[in-house]
Amino acid sequence: MPRFFYIPLTHKQFLPLVGFLVRICIQDVELLKLIYMQTIKALLSIFIIGGVLFLVTCTKEEQMATMTVKLTNTSAPTTSTKASADQGQTTRDLSLLTAINLDVQECQIHYYGNQPFNGGWVSLNTYPGVYNLMGLDTDATAVLVNEVSMPMGTVTQMRLKLGNHNTIVIDGVIYPLKVPSGEESGLKIQLKENILFTNYITVILAFDPYHSIVELGNGGYILKPVIQVDVVYQL
Repeated sequence: MPRFFYIPLTHKQFLPLVGFLVRICIQDVELLKLIYMQTIKALLSIFIIGGVLFLVTCTKEEQMATMTVKLTNTSAPTTSTKASADQGQTTRDLSLLTAINLDVQECQIHYYGNQPFNGGWVSLNTYPGVYNLMGLDTDATAVLVNEVSMPMGTVTQMRLKLGNHNTIVIDGVIYPLKVPSGEESGLKIQLKENILFTNYITVILAFDPYHSIVELGNGGYILKPVIQVDVVYQL
């Protein structure tokens, strides 16, 4: 059986003890209030940060645009067209040119300044393959990039990264086509003015095949592309 001890207290001893117990209770209440307030502040901070992140995400989604890139050519064959010659060498008649095969691996765009991706080169989702420029015209374009979603911004440059299967066909004979820096830094496309990448745009790269081929003294060929860039903006 437990034993209980009774400690007799006088009136003067009892009152201080009660006061001591009351002070302990008050301190506990203050501590609980402090914990409660700190918890509320932490929850409010979480909600505020979450709301800001949500707004930033929504803003970024609203600033996306869509880009399509097409490939075509600008010229029809003529019997008087000659290849540009290097060092006055004899040129072949390009009226017999039936194919300019470009091994396109990737299309890239360059943003201005510190815009998306810190203003660097960005690779687009490209349909890689060997494209015959002579088999294209305004009625038969090749789609290199089809409705890719990218951040809005100002595009200052474009380039095509090429593989090593570039050739031309003249009078049924296949010749290797050298593209300076085509595989390394890419085939640069000169833009007359920056492209304002907003909403939906289609970029049409129109090669002039008869002014883009240069014949070398050793009978080889290089590509010095003459490209007309047309940009179609759609709302």
